[in-house]
Amino acid sequence: MKEIIIDKDALEKLYSQNKCSIYEIAKTFNCSPALISKKLKLHNIKTWWQPVKSITKEELQHLYCDQNLTIAEIAAHFNCGKTTIISKMQAFNIPSRKKTIILSIESLETLYGKYGLKQKEIANLLNCNQATISNKMKEAKVKARDKAEISTKYPKHDFSNNLTEKAYMIGFRLGDLHVRLHRKLISVDSTTTRQEQIKLIKNLFNKYTHVLIRATIFGHTKIHCLLNQSFRFLLKKEDKIPKWILNKKESFLAFLAGYTDAEGCIGIYTNKSNGRSFMFILRTYDKNILNQIWEKVSTLGIVCPKTYLCTPKGQQNNNKDFWKFGVYKKDSLKKLFNLIKPYCKHPRILSGIQKATKLLGENT
Repeated sequence: MKEIIIDKDALEKLYSQNKCSIYEIAKTFNCSPALISKKLKLHNIKTWWQPVKSITKEELQHLYCDQNLTIAEIAAHFNCGKTTIISKMQAFNIPSRKKTIILSIESLETLYGKYGLKQKEIANLLNCNQATISNKMKEAKVKARDKAEISTKYPKHDFSNNLTEKAYMIGFRLGDLHVRLHRKLISVDSTTTRQEQIKLIKNLFNKYTHVLIRATIFGHTKIHCLLNQSFRFLLKKEDKIPKWILNKKESFLAFLAGYTDAEGCIGIYTNKSNGRSFMFILRTYDKNILNQIWEKVSTLGIVCPKTYLCTPKGQQNNNKDFWKFGVYKKDSLKKLFNLIKPYCKHPRILSGIQKATKLLGENT
């Protein structure tokens, strides 16, 4: 445990000159009153405060029963600790007030689950102590949040379990997100210079958690968020598309849209004969994912060449082989764009699809 250093002069000024109580000084230094008492003795500072002996039953009964003050308020009145007041009340046989808290299961679930309030915050709203709320939750069988979630500032919400959304997220994650486990939470990070990318990532996760966006000293923008355990599916970083995605057309197209939003490029060029050439390109280190994409789109009637090595390891600062998947035939491009457009979210990709589709229509 880190030692708390309390300067003698500061202690003497607070205690002897300003007449602060031991409890007030302890709060200032964020330590226990016992430590302050020990430091006073160590520095030979003469104590002016004496233990409370003069609290009468009549005084205590008047403050607690008649004036309806709390134990904390009475302790502050006598400049002592709450335990002293509780001990006096027990000695005088003064019964503590039993407060009836009316809180339905629905209200508790709304405050704790939907709005993400902590037990202490709910207790403050109802003017009761945290233990009361904790007991109410146990009675109502409301599941408490994980300690890792409680220790974070912003509430975390469970994933929707929508398979289309899940497939898109996995595709986008494999292309552009760094995901790791952090204290039982799922940490998601990305760095970019593009505003549309920042907005896309924020929109993906801000209904589930707070998304932190900050500029770095290198001119980039870092996006960071913490998600709960329902997002464990984002942890895997494999050169492989999950089987359940490949087995369902809608899930595959959502995955391809997410992967395209992260890694894709739609090109429109003027060729040598002054005509237009169009292409859909994915460049990545994930050879197997690109091969699986090629195999799947081929079953959907899209004609395109097999994935090929475009930049070998060691060239152009690549530490691994760089692979390329492309679609170039106009009819196949039209079909591909129609299939993935409903699932794409990136403004740059959507704009490219819209422009290419219009020009392809003019060229037919």
